[in-house]
Amino acid sequence: MVQIKEQVVGRALAVKFEDFLYSARQWRREIKNAVLAPWRFLKNVWLFRKELWRFRRWDYKFNNDLYIRSWELSAELYESEDCITAQGPQDAVDIRKFIKMLRLSEDGIPEAERIMGMDFLDLCDRADGGDICSNWMNESPENWTQDQKDFRKMMDLIHQIEERNWKNAWKFMSRKGQHWWE
Repeated sequence: MVQIKEQVVGRALAVKFEDFLYSARQWRREIKNAVLAPWRFLKNVWLFRKELWRFRRWDYKFNNDLYIRSWELSAELYESEDCITAQGPQDAVDIRKFIKMLRLSEDGIPEAERIMGMDFLDLCDRADGGDICSNWMNESPENWTQDQKDFRKMMDLIHQIEERNWKNAWKFMSRKGQHWWE
């Protein structure tokens, strides 16, 4: 009977000692994170300095710049010797392809110019008639000149191209990107 009580007491002490060790490890981890957090913040500010400098909250393009930069950093990690996954180099290639697709989704002007055989800026100047503050798009389409109609067609084509490229990028991401964060 006495031996059973000692075993129970011994287990209770062992559990309490393990709890103390776990608690000490947890405190050590918390202190380490508290000390490293400002350093990590400054490092991230440095890594994203160009994107943060250009950032404007009124245009989504700047959000894409931040997003693309984070993917570029991931690709650099996968290419480095610090990467512990077997597929690291291939993942880096796939990420770079995804980044290229995202950049294509931001600017459909070159492809639209190639399809329509017109220069966008030249067409824009002709549609405005040289008046940058012109409000011709608020007028009825029946009153538009041919240049204004062509400009509207080009703008619609640009939006279609950008939307198509955006969907392709995310389709690629949903197929290839599933294991990038595992």
